[in-house]
Amino acid sequence: MKKIKYSNNNMFDDLLSNYSEIFDINNIQDVFVISDTHFNHIDRVTGEDRIARYCGRPIDWKEQVINNWNRLATKDDIVLHLGDFAFGSKEEVYNIRKQLNGKIYLLKGNHDRHSVGWFNDVGITLIKKPFVVKSEHFPILFSHAVKPCLSKVLGINGHQHEKIPFITNKFGNYHINISVEQIHYTPIRFRDLYESLLLLHYIV
Repeated sequence: MKKIKYSNNNMFDDLLSNYSEIFDINNIQDVFVISDTHFNHIDRVTGEDRIARYCGRPIDWKEQVINNWNRLATKDDIVLHLGDFAFGSKEEVYNIRKQLNGKIYLLKGNHDRHSVGWFNDVGITLIKKPFVVKSEHFPILFSHAVKPCLSKVLGINGHQHEKIPFITNKFGNYHINISVEQIHYTPIRFRDLYESLLLLHYIV
């Protein structure tokens, strides 16, 4: 698989400026990250909770996510969701969103099939493509699934659920899997996650 190519040396800075409202790398204490909640991922005929069966989630996983989310994030905090937020109609998705604190930015996952306007209507800002944040120490690639990337770029992603561990080395780079199954159904404060990335930076 080919590595992601960047057209010029300023690409990291360009991507950072596009999302500066999410990440001021010097003021990251109020940003939380999470991925792959899959709210409303049910069998529409039987009502079975498909995602719980597929991924071995506890019966009360939805309540755990909502309670943990609101315990940590205030209405003014930013929550960056790395894809596969919820299934269902606009009303069903809005009913989930209105239970959650914070300003939600959703990086488009393989199940997030609606438009930017559709998500705006339910109170979520959709980000359509992976992006890079350039910190003092290293660039960080945010994506839904693990992506090949340039050397010394550390990745944060979801998609794999319980299938790969919290930290893995793939395509020659370290990646952190923040699918809810890996983070105890609790959003992670990015400041705390950054400390883990710093440790990995000195390993790479």
